[in-house]
Amino acid sequence: MEGLRKFPFPFRNMLAVLSDTDLSSKAEFEGMHRFMNTEADCGPLGRGVGLDVGDTFWMGTVGRDDDGSPPSEDDERCWRYWWSDTRREIHAAAMRRYIAAGWIDATHALFPFRKPRTAFTREQVRDVLDEWRRIGFSPLVWIDHARNPWNVATYRTAILARDAGAGDTTLLIAPRPRADGSPGSLARLERLGPGAALAFGATREVARLGDAPPVASQEPRAVALPLTGPLAHAYPAGTLVSVHPDAKPVEGAVPGSPFYCVDLAVAAGIRVFWTNLAPDLQAATERGRRGFDTTLAPLALPDGTSVWGLRRSYEYGQTNNTWLGLCIRRALRGDELGGGRPMDPDTYMIISTHLGYADADGVPDDDYTIEDDVWTHNGGRWFTEDTVAAFRELRAAQDEGRVLVANTTRLVRYNLAHDMLTRHALTEHGYTVEDHAGAERFVVHAIHDDLFGSTTPSLDDLRGITFYCHDPAAAEIHIGGAAIPRAELQANGPDDTGRPSIGVRWHRFDRTDHTARQ
Repeated sequence: MEGLRKFPFPFRNMLAVLSDTDLSSKAEFEGMHRFMNTEADCGPLGRGVGLDVGDTFWMGTVGRDDDGSPPSEDDERCWRYWWSDTRREIHAAAMRRYIAAGWIDATHALFPFRKPRTAFTREQVRDVLDEWRRIGFSPLVWIDHARNPWNVATYRTAILARDAGAGDTTLLIAPRPRADGSPGSLARLERLGPGAALAFGATREVARLGDAPPVASQEPRAVALPLTGPLAHAYPAGTLVSVHPDAKPVEGAVPGSPFYCVDLAVAAGIRVFWTNLAPDLQAATERGRRGFDTTLAPLALPDGTSVWGLRRSYEYGQTNNTWLGLCIRRALRGDELGGGRPMDPDTYMIISTHLGYADADGVPDDDYTIEDDVWTHNGGRWFTEDTVAAFRELRAAQDEGRVLVANTTRLVRYNLAHDMLTRHALTEHGYTVEDHAGAERFVVHAIHDDLFGSTTPSLDDLRGITFYCHDPAAAEIHIGGAAIPRAELQANGPDDTGRPSIGVRWHRFDRTDHTARQ
């Protein structure tokens, strides 16, 4: 009978909405999170849905913003903790409030870059970590940003071109047109180095570049890329081509690089870094559209450090405010991209988005044109009607006991605890089950993180952990020799497996409107 239930009773899935902070303003952050996290009256959006949605943030920038002159605190396009590369506070007080509330829970690679990128210093990273210690913020999750050279775990990726034809050992591709329809530049294609990997449809690697340099051709305007071997497949003109120069790893984890910083991040407690999906996992999960058994996988970095790689569903061209509703409904109901099926039972889903910008071309494909004024683009609303309806459907799924919505850190912390307790079940490195006067006593001795070692968990570390048992009214859960108070436990009747369970209560829902506390 004993064993761990996959998710807190009665849920069959756990889902997070994870937004990269790019182009977000203070007004956008507060308006959107007021709708997502509270039940306040949100004007044209109606009443908020009161879900647990976190976000990423930036501490400042590498290099100076604009002309280097500080903005006022009311500058809505500057949603950062500090101004530029200084420690002058801009929105620090508001961000501290939202960190405490769980509305901000992860870092987006610390900062974006301005010019020059070489302005990055380890001292600037230490300033950030010192400030986090001062305010009591210990983020678990790091999300790489775009082409930051101090990224840690995602390969640099550029969607550069559309296929113009292929031969046995050469790929002829034209540069992607600019937003105004004018021809794109050949320069980036001509600079591709040996070993760069080509992927079609932004998902599938088919060949690598050979040692010979790319050759520009004016008629047609294209670049002939020499390959190491023949193409395995034929693709029609118009197929999207991505270039993944993964032979050159990002430098945040490369010792000796001026951008090396992962050692500082790990020392500060960051354990989880967003990483690329392996091709076999992309195929098995429809690129994550049907969820993951676990969002975590061991990841070896170039400096020899082992960390947890984070898997999330990243729908190219749809990771923006415009298509968030489509991505939520895909998880709940399925669509043609997900094979007509919703996320599988007993899986995690992390939906990637950028709340701070919209898709100006209005087509949910692999391409998009960024519009950073979301309010105006949506007709005087933070979200489209479609996205509002999708969020209401998501709240209903939670109320019905199907999908538990959690911010990214809570989902990842639960995922890690569950994975490790399952792996070390019935041992002193995990939990054991004792008979105590005829009742089951589940004793959690440790959470043995296979990469970072054992810790004695706190009550919050075990939130949601649920054990199948014979008699939930009599069963107990202990941390070492201390019983968890009965008020913090949840006794559950049989689920769809026919088994009852006892669990540690999930985090209490906080639907406070923290935007009102200025």
